[in-house]
Amino acid sequence: MDLKVVDNFLPSRVFNRLLKIVESTALTWVWNNDSHIHPVTQQGDNHWMFSQLLFIGSGMTGGPGAHALYPAFQVIEDYQADIYPFQQVMKLKLNLYPNQGKNIVHAKHVDVYEGYERDKRITTSVFNFHTSNGSTVVQTEGKKNNIPSKANRLVLFDNTWHYGITQSDIPRRVVLNLNVRKLES
Repeated sequence: MDLKVVDNFLPSRVFNRLLKIVESTALTWVWNNDSHIHPVTQQGDNHWMFSQLLFIGSGMTGGPGAHALYPAFQVIEDYQADIYPFQQVMKLKLNLYPNQGKNIVHAKHVDVYEGYERDKRITTSVFNFHTSNGSTVVQTEGKKNNIPSKANRLVLFDNTWHYGITQSDIPRRVVLNLNVRKLES
């Protein structure tokens, strides 16, 4: 798989239930400075955002563990498995990008490494909770694919170089990152 974009990914009732959670005070956000740290150089992008780790599987740094709200978000795993079956969930994380008055380009990164190389056994997806002028940029075959942030849109791709661009038109942009281990061939 290179890149797949799925609009209206969740039924509206399910989407609206999850949207209420991410916009509520029931969710505590953690401030992240240097939102993306390179595994070799240990250099960050000096940009910031808020996040909440919902699930981390065994074999991942800091894992295993699950947030109390994780069960509510498992439905996203189920719907994704219908489109692109997978072996195991590795990580589920919410990111909140506050409006900083301009579009900020975050650092290019991959989500899961095997040593110092990207883990080719992983598929990454970004699920958007808001429509905004922010976006996700995914590099496939040397081409940068800029996918605008649209509510209820899933962007699915191999664990390859990608980055987010923050929004300047709405107060916050929330996305959910899901990393899964591909089915073994």
